[in-house]
Amino acid sequence: DKVKIEFPPGGRRVFREHAQSDARTGYELAILHASNEEGARPPAFIAADSLALRDKWANAIKARADIDAPTNLRAQLFGQEDTFATTPAEILKEKESKKKEKQERESGKRDR
Repeated sequence: DKVKIEFPPGGRRVFREHAQSDARTGYELAILHASNEEGARPPAFIAADSLALRDKWANAIKARADIDAPTNLRAQLFGQEDTFATTPAEILKEKESKKKEKQERESGKRDR
């Protein structure tokens, strides 16, 4: 989507309407969606822990908005391998089987 990033006016940390919320401890930015359609998306507000982090998020969102392609979101945690398991029990079972296979390979190397 084409978006516009806005910061609180006057150098404030948060927008006036969020001053009484938990956002007051962070640095806020607003993401405004540019749309000519009826029922446009409402603004999204993000509160970062630091000014530098807020600026990094703003720059990343602006850069992504300049690319004219759909964004495909994939749920994946950093440091994890791709898996077809969907439940915690399946993930645990898969990890245990991989661990067992690795131990068998290592014991096979020692026997040679």
